[in-house]
Amino acid sequence: MRIYVTFGSPLTGETLEEPGLRSTPIGGYAALPENHRQPYTIKVRKAPESEHAAMLGKLGSGVKFLPVAALAIGCLLVLAYATRHIPDFFKSMSLKIEHPETYRFVAYDQVLRKYVKDGLVDYQSLKKDPQLAEAALELEKTAPDKIVDPKERACFWINSCNLLALKLITDNYPVTTTEQLSQSWNKSSAMVGGEPISVSSAMNRASNELKDNRIAPNSVFLICKGSLGYPPLTDHAITPETMETDAKVATYQFINNEKNVFYDDEHMEYLLSPLFKRYEPFIRRTNLEPHKFALIQMNSGKMPDLTNLMITKTYFRKIDPTINDLALSSKKVQK
Repeated sequence: MRIYVTFGSPLTGETLEEPGLRSTPIGGYAALPENHRQPYTIKVRKAPESEHAAMLGKLGSGVKFLPVAALAIGCLLVLAYATRHIPDFFKSMSLKIEHPETYRFVAYDQVLRKYVKDGLVDYQSLKKDPQLAEAALELEKTAPDKIVDPKERACFWINSCNLLALKLITDNYPVTTTEQLSQSWNKSSAMVGGEPISVSSAMNRASNELKDNRIAPNSVFLICKGSLGYPPLTDHAITPETMETDAKVATYQFINNEKNVFYDDEHMEYLLSPLFKRYEPFIRRTNLEPHKFALIQMNSGKMPDLTNLMITKTYFRKIDPTINDLALSSKKVQK
């Protein structure tokens, strides 16, 4: 109900009507204008029913549309979700999912042996070969839930994330950096065992499997995101039998690349790739901090003396995003 309060001054004969006041302190006048600060009378009247109804009508007309608007927004969100995920749902329903206790990436292994050399990939030729799509299709139908052995599980997810990264780059080739695919890494555009997954999620799954203390910490250097700033891609699929040797080779090659580990003797700076910072929890399992871990495996003539307190141990600002493309490497050599 809307209330009008009328202040009447017996001295001036003026009135001051204030809508919306429900109570006024009797005998006081502090809230009145200067020319009303004198004894006054108060009259209270109720607003006309027509005015009260009009106000409720305005309020009601806005409120009654709120459920409709909320329903419309909800429908749009459901539609967006369905548009994105229903195709994956029907695709997974049509797949015959296998649940092996061990798995060897046969088709993927053949792709690597044909198109990978010294960690670089012949994307131009690979893009024309349907065998990469066949390897990805095999992965779509293979669920790792029955794989129990920690090394088997680790190999499964290392190969999976490397395969999915390789396919993502190949599908979008020609590209020159992983940054050109920045939004694609987190999209669940791939599938493992009938479940949608992104390349980033697959990489996280691989990292989580490698946290098992029964697996060598340097195995994390087998994960390759397809850029020169990551460890080199092996020319074969990783297996439990080759995993330890493959990890040692990949770690050694990564450390002895000046773009990943570099000692600037002039400025006395010892720089590591930011990847060492990301993988520090794994490296610490060797009882070494990242700079010491890298130093032990360096074969360069410029090696820092870490007993010298003047040497600054730091990191490069970013990971090199350049694609591990054989064609790009060949162009640089020709120049």
